[in-house]
Amino acid sequence: MKKQTPFVPALCALSLLCFLVPFARASAPATVDDTAKVLAGLPPSQGSALEVLTTDTGWKSQAAKFGQTWKKFEDRQLSRVRSWADRELPSVRQQTPVLYYTFSGPDIVYANTFFPDCKTYVMCGLEPVGQAPDLSVLPQGRLGGALARLYGSLDTVLALGFFKTADMGSDFRNPDIPGITPVLMTFLARLGKNVRSVDLVALDDAGAVAGWTTVNDPVMGGRSTSQISFGGGGLVFSGNLSLENNGGFASVRSRPRTLGLQTGDTLVARVRGDGREYQLNLYASGRTRAFSYRAPVQTRSGEWIEVAVPLDRFEATSFGRVLRGEGPVDPHSVTSIGLLLAEKTPGPFVLEVAWIKVLRGPGR
Repeated sequence: MKKQTPFVPALCALSLLCFLVPFARASAPATVDDTAKVLAGLPPSQGSALEVLTTDTGWKSQAAKFGQTWKKFEDRQLSRVRSWADRELPSVRQQTPVLYYTFSGPDIVYANTFFPDCKTYVMCGLEPVGQAPDLSVLPQGRLGGALARLYGSLDTVLALGFFKTADMGSDFRNPDIPGITPVLMTFLARLGKNVRSVDLVALDDAGAVAGWTTVNDPVMGGRSTSQISFGGGGLVFSGNLSLENNGGFASVRSRPRTLGLQTGDTLVARVRGDGREYQLNLYASGRTRAFSYRAPVQTRSGEWIEVAVPLDRFEATSFGRVLRGEGPVDPHSVTSIGLLLAEKTPGPFVLEVAWIKVLRGPGR
């Protein structure tokens, strides 16, 4: 007999912690640290799936220019700030395990230079968050231009030591590498840091990281909204889908944790929707936030239905594009589950989820 193992969702709210040139399809997923290095104009680790990008003439040109700009920035500004801080702030540094930096934007450079030994940096801003980009799927010939715009958004801070608030709203709407997350990754790589992960999480009213979070197109500059609540029927995912500013998606996902999926499993969800087609998403560890395995869930307006999706029916996607040749889902790598609405029909939406269960394959 087949066994059903329940997958129990938990509630959450919103906050930030702080990743395309297919010359050849990468045989192994790129790490976020390698992505950060390529963004910063530095070579990725040997054997990385992103090594091929560094042979692109656009990347070589932009990397060389940014390397020169960064050296001038280090010689003229950072080295002096570092010397002053080493002399004047030793006692303060010992008492500062956490740095709280309001209106920081992505300025990790000065935060880390003044206080290099902090264990936690809390940075606040109003700019689009973005995510770790999947550089392997940028159209051929676009990488150089994308980096030129990324580096252009840093001109003021590298020349004057600060970002101009009036320019930040437009500077971080790079169509290929949007948001401040790629900027943070670029800075961290140039500061010699290793980027282990990039996770968008939620905080509840008590300040704790919650179990579920919404991720909508405002992270890319869009206008869609969504929220999560719990009613008598279970989790309620609702909001308004907007196509403004090239937006058009709203999603909810669980906090990363071990889910215990196995080969041959089938996900079964009991849902009541509004007639729209949603996507059931699986997120794997070691992948960029834009990557997910996806399967459609067609709802019936006002009617409870059960939808069963075997793991081998999920398709690998990045930024909504299906990635051919990625192979089936590795169940042991899946750490998060989510729901996505990406129809090109603007307007309000609501999806109720009573439960999501795992149906084990024969003999399990």
